[in-house]
Amino acid sequence: MEAKKISLKELMSMDIKDLTKKKRKKVKSKQQKEKEIKNEVVSFDIGSEYTKLVVGKYYKGKLIINKCLEFETPKNCVKDGLIINEKILTDKIQILFNENKIKSKYASFTTNSTTIINREILIPKVEEDEVESVIKFEMEQYLPINLNDYIVQYIEQDEIKQDDNIKIKVYVIAYPEKMARGYYDLLKSLKLKPVSLDVTFNSLSKLITRTDLINEESYDSSLTNVFIDIGSSFTSIHVYRNGVLDFTRIIRSNYTDISYDEMIFIQNLSDEIERIIRFYNNKHIGNTVDNVYILGGVSSLYDIHGYLKEKIEVPIRKIKNIKFNEFTIDIDNIDNYLNAIGSLIR
Repeated sequence: MEAKKISLKELMSMDIKDLTKKKRKKVKSKQQKEKEIKNEVVSFDIGSEYTKLVVGKYYKGKLIINKCLEFETPKNCVKDGLIINEKILTDKIQILFNENKIKSKYASFTTNSTTIINREILIPKVEEDEVESVIKFEMEQYLPINLNDYIVQYIEQDEIKQDDNIKIKVYVIAYPEKMARGYYDLLKSLKLKPVSLDVTFNSLSKLITRTDLINEESYDSSLTNVFIDIGSSFTSIHVYRNGVLDFTRIIRSNYTDISYDEMIFIQNLSDEIERIIRFYNNKHIGNTVDNVYILGGVSSLYDIHGYLKEKIEVPIRKIKNIKFNEFTIDIDNIDNYLNAIGSLIR
């Protein structure tokens, strides 16, 4: 059955508007009902080296996980989030579906890339129909890009008085249209209906803002919590304050390109993580980091957790299990699947 036609911008807006929602804010009940999917969904987290796949659903506040699978992404199929060989990737996923008897008709993707731009900017207060044009103008003043090549979404966060003028604080996401088109075309090739195209820091946010316990310890989303996702090619550092994304950076892990001592890799990565956390603390005086949580496949291979403990003077935990809305998610290597699990949540 052919999926309902939908524009790329509509696909992005299915989840992009969640990016700065605080836990206490309520979504209109009618809108929430429209978003919820009763059917089982396949959630993909596709990386250059490995792809994680979670089959389940989130309905009426209940999370159900039926399958969690991980497989090697075919060589030269994905680069920095961009699908460059759709045919081979489609064939690989279809084989996996057949082998594991996956019959789901709905799918969501969560992605991350150094080419996805996210910025918090101030713009003059203007009429609603002028906001997007002003945002694009402001963004192009200091970014050497053509925003016509991006799907731009934004969330108005607050009004601020500055020099006797009213400014609007806006959180902007610019997602490469070519990348979004690649995931959209992959869905069509797999004959799946689109649920959402998300970004990993938003998928993770939707999960942790509903989390009660991490490693059987109380998790307080009102604090400033850092989640470090260490992957084969990239390490993502996300800072959430009061349950809302406050800061994010991506650095190259280059684990797959290691041609030197593994201890040097751990040391260099830890030094870079420490530098970024120190930068955040210096920029946010009086609102420093309270906790650090580590996830991702490469984080399990070496004692990065132990090494960071010696460098960063805040509690550091490797995620082993979480309790979500009274439901404990306790599966092998759960930290590998958190982004895909979060993408199930609507």
